[in-house]
Amino acid sequence: MNELADGTIRAHPNGLGKTQRIVIFILLLAFIIRILGITRESIWLDEAMTGLRSQMNLWDLIENISPKDHLPLYFVSIWILEKIAGNSELVLRLPSAVLGALTVIPVFFIGSRFSRRVGIMAAFLTAINPSLIYYSQEARMYAPMAFLAALSLYYSFEMIKPSRISKKHAIFGLVITNTVLFYLHYFSAIFIAVETLSIFACDLIMNRRRIRKESILMVLPNIISFIIFLPWLSFILIRYPFSGHTTGGGLELSPFLLYATYFFLGGTYKFYYELEFGIPFIASLWMLIAAILGTIYLTSRGSRDKVSRRMWIFFIPMLVVPTLSVYIISYCWQSIYNYRYFIFIMPALVIMSSLGIDYLLKSITKITNYRELLRIMIILFIPLFLLTADVFMFAREDKSDWRGATLHIENNLGDDDIILPQPAHQRYTMYYYAPDLPIRSISANPTNVTELFEDHEVIWLVTYQYRDLDYFGFIDLLNNRTVEKIEGFSGLNVWRFSR
Repeated sequence: MNELADGTIRAHPNGLGKTQRIVIFILLLAFIIRILGITRESIWLDEAMTGLRSQMNLWDLIENISPKDHLPLYFVSIWILEKIAGNSELVLRLPSAVLGALTVIPVFFIGSRFSRRVGIMAAFLTAINPSLIYYSQEARMYAPMAFLAALSLYYSFEMIKPSRISKKHAIFGLVITNTVLFYLHYFSAIFIAVETLSIFACDLIMNRRRIRKESILMVLPNIISFIIFLPWLSFILIRYPFSGHTTGGGLELSPFLLYATYFFLGGTYKFYYELEFGIPFIASLWMLIAAILGTIYLTSRGSRDKVSRRMWIFFIPMLVVPTLSVYIISYCWQSIYNYRYFIFIMPALVIMSSLGIDYLLKSITKITNYRELLRIMIILFIPLFLLTADVFMFAREDKSDWRGATLHIENNLGDDDIILPQPAHQRYTMYYYAPDLPIRSISANPTNVTELFEDHEVIWLVTYQYRDLDYFGFIDLLNNRTVEKIEGFSGLNVWRFSR
């Protein structure tokens, strides 16, 4: 294995070199971790919507997502896949697992522009990051989004300073990748905007602040991608007025939400209203500290090292601008802020953390006689906590068991029974598993439901475990019935009311 000064790695003349074998091992590890237990937990609401849409005809699918805060590419891709491989939880989640694992490759290539060690550490941290693993086991577009963001950054660096592919191929790859990103998720536009400004700033600074013809050509691929996206944007704006769009994924704004986003990117894959101090929190904290050290490292080297300067120009804005800009938009307009939407920042954060670890390793050689022991501890510390967080994540069930509850009711359903899922929108999750169930949709405090209850001998009520029956305004109408509580479904209670 020969490594050039710019990070380019040539193939070993006698076969795979050491670095290539390490990267292949990391890739296999990433894939195994993501496939392991991929169908262990039930489909949840958003995944169920993916599955139900894949069973529509193509035009109905597009019509269904058009007025909502979604783009067509991911759902059309799943629609095609399920026509080939059939409808199952594994088929739904497999694209996320595969692309989630493949993210280690562009991350390695970007990191190895700085050094081979940084590239390997970045690839390994990507493979074992709990947040990336979590979304690699969901039938949603977030793992593909992280992969494409990493690939886009790789092509951007290759376009500015080719090392593995020609500039022409890098431009073509960037156009394709960012066009796919545009059609994958609306937040990709934020990523591409920051990337475009970084490309332009990088060319400007590296050429002594002179705007050249090449400076304009550098941002042309992203402009072409946006032009290719315009037909869909025009279709949406003409067919569905902007005022009618929904932002159902937006969370209630708070200072906690802003800084919790970075803990999510570091590995705390799921939280509610406070950060729980535990293994995932510690792993995230160390990832963030390492990223801060990486920032210091790049800043100190930027004046004399072109590679460090380019990375600083790309990664520092990528870590800060998207979250702050969306927070401001959400504060001034309406909330479109959700931590998972920023998963495209993950490749940049992982590389910055790897640079921070590299900085620590180099600093230790200058300050202590026990440098080998400390180097081993630093190399192992963050990965050890991340792997422990992965075990913690696997042992913990985060998705309610709608699969088990639905199949239990289906197997014990009478001819005249009805089912009331609460909240009512969870009927879509139950429909995914049993599309013919007699489900009725009513709110927690409905009116005029007396007749509905009187017409049926048995009523099934499915609720979240943290809600008792007093929460529901219609429960008084069921007081004259025999109540049976059926347990054994994670996160859920199943109640059977019979006369």
